[in-house]
Amino acid sequence: MNIELTKDEVEILLKSGRHCLGTCEEGGPGQECPDCQRLQQVMDKLKAGVSE
Repeated sequence: MNIELTKDEVEILLKSGRHCLGTCEEGGPGQECPDCQRLQQVMDKLKAGVSE
C-alpha cells in the first residue's frame, strides 16, 4: 500500500509517535514492548521518506 502524505502530516505522525513511545507503560522499544518496536519501525520509515 502506498499513501502520499504532506510533510506536515508526517511531522504530526512522528510527534504523536514520540509521545506514545515516551509514555509507554511497558517501558518502550528498549524494554521489548512489541507495539513500541513496531511503532519505532514505522517512524523510521516515515523519517526516511521525509529526508528523500
